[in-house]
Amino acid sequence: MTEFSHFYSRYGQAILYDSDTEDLKNVIKELLQSGLDNFRLVASDIEKEGKTKYHYKNLENNSTAKGEFLAPHITTNNKSAKALYTYTNDLITNISELELSSSEQIRQRIAPSVGEYNNGRGRHVPKSTLEEAICCLLTTLSLYKPCISPKDDKGVNINYCIIPDLPVKDLQSFISLYKRMSVTGSTETLFYGDVKKDAKNKKQLKPHPPEIYNGNFPNPPRSSYLASIGVIASIAEWAKEAKLTTWANEVLDSLKGATLYLITYGDAKPFTYNHYVIDLAKDGKLRKVIDSIFYTQLFEKSRWNYSSKEDQIEYKKFDMFASRFLQLFNRPAFKDFLAFRAEYPYQLEILFTTYFTKMENIPIQTVQSAKELGRWLNYVAYRTAKAEHPNTKTEDFRKTKEKVLVEIESSVFSAKSGDALIAQVVTRAGRLSQLDAPPEADVFIEQTCSGELLIDNAKNLLMAFSRLRNKYEKPIETEEVENETEEDEGIDTSEYNEE
Repeated sequence: MTEFSHFYSRYGQAILYDSDTEDLKNVIKELLQSGLDNFRLVASDIEKEGKTKYHYKNLENNSTAKGEFLAPHITTNNKSAKALYTYTNDLITNISELELSSSEQIRQRIAPSVGEYNNGRGRHVPKSTLEEAICCLLTTLSLYKPCISPKDDKGVNINYCIIPDLPVKDLQSFISLYKRMSVTGSTETLFYGDVKKDAKNKKQLKPHPPEIYNGNFPNPPRSSYLASIGVIASIAEWAKEAKLTTWANEVLDSLKGATLYLITYGDAKPFTYNHYVIDLAKDGKLRKVIDSIFYTQLFEKSRWNYSSKEDQIEYKKFDMFASRFLQLFNRPAFKDFLAFRAEYPYQLEILFTTYFTKMENIPIQTVQSAKELGRWLNYVAYRTAKAEHPNTKTEDFRKTKEKVLVEIESSVFSAKSGDALIAQVVTRAGRLSQLDAPPEADVFIEQTCSGELLIDNAKNLLMAFSRLRNKYEKPIETEEVENETEEDEGIDTSEYNEE
């Protein structure tokens, strides 16, 4: 078997030749029929308000008002879905009479990232063999590839899939693992959607797509922008529960340095996974990082304020740059991530520690020392805000704490030298809190003042770690990363010396 050069047809080739190929045309027919049998997701009951279960169904056309939606793994758009269905159905009917080596046009309906081209004499559709066209079609129809289907600005679901550019053998292992995970790891909740009163006509009920549109893998991220990272976190978590860690680690290792493509109808965006981020997934730490990014509190914004278009846009931008940082894991991407002023759940500590030690090559002792000074600065902001607003669950408390953190960051940003950085920040924080900096911060302070630590690195360390909310402090929002102790004021302050 000669492997196809294009990643998209190669994925379908891995699906096709992973089966018994003695009767290849019959295998093709069965795979294509399976694709049509899972073409739509249809609601079981839309007559009453609440949750309804969805199931796959072989439907050429659909009506969203009746709770019929194009399945999220079918990588096309609603307009082209009928042509895709018809082409597939025709192949099923005629495959026994066709030659797999014959020439065939590769149209966008079967390969969404392929488009017409101009050779100087007019527009043309790419051609290949019928076999390669069928493999493209298998990729488009396959249940067993990572998929999401977020809503666009008009409220229409847009189907995306993630396809790795790997040799067929590695793809077969990836697909086999993904199939096993999809069958055994995904919960039934993924197939439940809401039936709600229509916003425009309260007398009518409107069905909404099920949760699987957020991601067809276990525990997909709440934000679609983080889905590409969420896939590898889900693989690692599922493998640990299924006791298949060795197999999953081999699959994840195959993705190190590989190019992957986020594909939708008419577009394909390449990206990569940094190998340190894959290692975080293998260590079981990436899920908490992803959840913590979602629960990050942007200053003067709220993710839960759905009535504010400005807030929603800002969080979408933040999620996009956070995902970009996790994918690229380099200094420019980190600087873009840090540009969003925010307070993070404490679980992001592992992400920052990994980045600074692995990518910036800063000694772990220095990073740990910077973390202690950052933690102290965050506590100073907490203490200052609480002095003005004793109820730490109020909006006034949050705004005051944010104001103090912004003042501290301004001091960090404006410093021209290492000793000026320490003098401005520690002096300002000491005056606000009447506390001394913790002795554990001495290494960072000494290296910053002496110039041993570059000032840009010192600034980034301080800004990142000072934004980490203490693990015992609750944000105002009711939705949490994970269940912590209910003590709102359980911050351990014994290490800080009162003046």
